[in-house]
Amino acid sequence: MKLIVTLVAGVAAAVLAAPAFAQEAPQPNVFPAKKVGIAIYADTVTASPGESIFGVSYPIRCTQLNLMRRGEGIVFRMWAVDTKTGKTLTDQDLKFAFVRIPGVPDRAMRFTPHGRTEDAPWFWATRWDVPLDYPLGIVDFQIIVRTKKVDGKKPKTGFFTQPNIFGLGLGKLEIVESRPNETPAAPGS
Repeated sequence: MKLIVTLVAGVAAAVLAAPAFAQEAPQPNVFPAKKVGIAIYADTVTASPGESIFGVSYPIRCTQLNLMRRGEGIVFRMWAVDTKTGKTLTDQDLKFAFVRIPGVPDRAMRFTPHGRTEDAPWFWATRWDVPLDYPLGIVDFQIIVRTKKVDGKKPKTGFFTQPNIFGLGLGKLEIVESRPNETPAAPGS
C-alpha cells in the first residue's frame, strides 16, 4: 500500500510540474537597444590561402569560422539595413564603417562585390592578419557604422557586438593555438 501511495504521489507531482518544464528557457537578448535604427549582420571568414603577411593560412578561402589561429587572415563581413526603410546600406548611404579590434587600430570596411561573376554579392568587408604574438582567447570586436546626413536628417549610428550566447562566449571570434582535430601550424603552412 505504501508503494502505491508513493507512486501516485510521484505521478501527481510529475503531472503538476510538467507545465513548468515545458516552458521554453528565456532567450538571450542579443539586441541591447530598445530601438534599433540600423540592423547589422556580421560574420568572420578565412582569407584566401597565401594572403596573410605571416604566411599562415586556412586551406579553404571564405570558410565561415570563429576559431582562428595566430598568423591567419580573417575577413570581417557585414551587411547593414535601415530598419525604418528596409534599405540595404551601401557606400552611397554610409559615412563610415569600421571594425574595432582590441589592441589594433580601427580597420575601415569597404563595400565591394565578392566574386568575379556579374551577380556576385556586394557587402562590407575588411581583412586582418592576426599578429603572431596576438593574445589567445576571445576577441571582442565591434563594428560601427554611421549614415551620411541626408536632407537635414540626423545621421544614424549602428553597432554590432558579438552576442554572448548563454554567457559562455559561444560563437565569438576566438584566437586559438589550433582548432579541434588540428595540429598547430608553423608559419608558411
